[in-house]
Amino acid sequence: MRSSLGISAFALAGLLTLASATALDGAVLKRIAKVGDTLKYKTKADLDLRGSTASFSYEITEKVTDVKSDGTYTYESKSTQGKIAYGGQTSAQADAASTLTCTPQGKLVLYISSQDDPNIYRLLNLELLHFSTDPVKVGDSWDVSLPKDDRGAVDVKGTCKLEAEEQTLGHDTYRIHVELKEGVDQNPASEDAMYWIDTKDGSLVKLSGTWTNAPWPSPIGPATTKVTMIRE
Repeated sequence: MRSSLGISAFALAGLLTLASATALDGAVLKRIAKVGDTLKYKTKADLDLRGSTASFSYEITEKVTDVKSDGTYTYESKSTQGKIAYGGQTSAQADAASTLTCTPQGKLVLYISSQDDPNIYRLLNLELLHFSTDPVKVGDSWDVSLPKDDRGAVDVKGTCKLEAEEQTLGHDTYRIHVELKEGVDQNPASEDAMYWIDTKDGSLVKLSGTWTNAPWPSPIGPATTKVTMIRE
């Protein structure tokens, strides 16, 4: 759940994790984190800037630093080796870091970064996996409804669907399809994305999706963004 342009918002993909506890009528999805867990991802984000494409690539390292008795966890996310290709030129991007605390059910509790733009919280609401507290099985869907808050997040509604259980990059995963949309009149952002989540510990294995009118902080502004993340 970042860089001087805010692109490292996708480093919050650690917020996009959940795990399964087997139940007779399905799986209870939640994040199961352990102190010291460290994950690395190759990430690419293509932004449509008024007809031109800006392509960002970077590596993300996420490390869990604290887990409470109720499963709420804190992790540090660092973006490194960033590059941007735009207008025929490629330039390096500064490293970025943030600290996030989330509940096992996917709710953001705390976000700490040098960049505290309200639009980051809108991005976080779209990036987080918000899953059912009830057991679900392949083919089941659940509704998502998120209220606005005083940090900058706006109303969001949509659905998640557990579409399959399959092998991905050598991991047993759940494939979850997420469709969310903001409830604002001007430039509402929306998400249509697929997440592949490790069935054992809930860590993200792969992400591929499109965020329409993604609310990037100034000076970028709304920009439709295609994102891929692949675990190393």
